[in-house]
Amino acid sequence: MTLGTDPTKTTATQIIQEIASREGVEPSALPQRLFDVLDPDALNKILATTEGQVSFHCCGYDVTASRDGDIEITPSE
Repeated sequence: MTLGTDPTKTTATQIIQEIASREGVEPSALPQRLFDVLDPDALNKILATTEGQVSFHCCGYDVTASRDGDIEITPSE
């Protein structure tokens, strides 16, 4: 599933909220925090200033975020 960009939320916030929604829990109840995987501020800065995309694994999902605002979150295999 690819999420559209929400200009009122950072990319990191959108990612963690979507994963929590898929798991049926509040973001604070997820077994892994995003900052355990990467620095959310760095993710936001990288996507704001460079071309390309960032991919990582979090809470059983593969996540790819790109500068154009697309966020793809798929269950890990």
